Amino acid sequence: MDDMAFQDIFNRLYGYLRESDVTMTSDRFRQLLLLIDDAIESVSQRGDDATSAVLDAAMDRMEDYFPATRVALAEVSPPLKRGSIGYARSPATGEQRGSH
Repeated sequence: MDDMAFQDIFNRLYGYLRESDVTMTSDRFRQLLLLIDDAIESVSQRGDDATSAVLDAAMDRMEDYFPATRVALAEVSPPLKRGSIGYARSPATGEQRGSH
């Protein structure tokens, strides 16, 4: 793999991590390089050396090297409870509206 292809893969993965709000430290840069090395090794064992194959292999392993933080989602709505609509009574007759 030539230097430009390696740099392209590094830039794409680095951009993905930055967009995912991963704070890059020296240890995380090392992890990123290890991820790329692992992806290159797995692709070369298959006999493929294409940049897209290495990038795909790296993205498949991303969760192993950079676990995503789990976000607890709030409930969309309060729990449904059985109830009555409670039709208003007619003020003049005292009858419920809609009943005859």
